[in-house]
Amino acid sequence: NTSLNLKGKVKRFLNVMLCLGIMTVSASVARRPNFIVILVDDLDETQDSSGELAMPATKRLLRDRGVTFTNHFVTTPICCPSRVSLLRGQLGHNTNFTDVLGPHGGYAKFRALDLDREWLPTWLQKAGYKTLYTGKFIVDYTIRNYDPPPSGWTVFDALVHPFIFEYYSPAFSLNGGQPRMYPDTPMFRLCHPVWCCLKPFLNGLGAVMPLFPHLPTPLPILDLDVDY
Repeated sequence: NTSLNLKGKVKRFLNVMLCLGIMTVSASVARRPNFIVILVDDLDETQDSSGELAMPATKRLLRDRGVTFTNHFVTTPICCPSRVSLLRGQLGHNTNFTDVLGPHGGYAKFRALDLDREWLPTWLQKAGYKTLYTGKFIVDYTIRNYDPPPSGWTVFDALVHPFIFEYYSPAFSLNGGQPRMYPDTPMFRLCHPVWCCLKPFLNGLGAVMPLFPHLPTPLPILDLDVDY
């Protein structure tokens, strides 16, 4: 019963987390631990962004049960550079990726610098892990440059611009495939398939399942009237 209650709480928590970048790692060796990393943008300690008022489930399930670093600093407090630094294990002046868009950031610069050649997911794969990424990756990962996707992910299903922040009509590219749109579908409703994907980790099975098994609507790329 305790196990079922915990899974239920995790499932409810995931209902508010799809708009974030989520990584899951599955070990091919049974004794190795599986783990999930949730990357969250723009949480302000002064405004208590992860507190009781704004994100009560996050506070109850993660913050209150985990560890808070009260003396922690980042060199580049912007979403994309910080994400690259975390996955590379390097500071911004080492990655030379210091902004959201070009010329000092953006997916084109990410690819030009080969930042996905040696980074956390490739290291984990070399160690025998399966890796999955879903949600927001880089703001400049768009409907024009989604292929090829970054290396190192067994499954890579990322939001694509200009639909990254369209919380009620998001679009994803699965493993560099043609972007698919989910019209009139709030992101939290897409979290049920994410639960299906993460369920094996919670059961200790260590398998990666399809992230969005239902059929999406093809994205009308040529009909877009968006300046991005």
